Amino acid sequence: MIGRFNSDTGAMGFNPTRKQVARKTDIWFVVAAVTVAFALVAWAFLG
Repeated sequence: MIGRFNSDTGAMGFNPTRKQVARKTDIWFVVAAVTVAFALVAWAFLG
């Protein structure tokens, strides 16, 4: 590869200009993480 994509991630197929598309699993992962964090904080204060 020649140009600005000639770096150590070029052989791996890394494309920094790729459009990011949110999936439904992304939303569920964030909801699960927030739920776990809230439960841990509640457990710390109430337990």
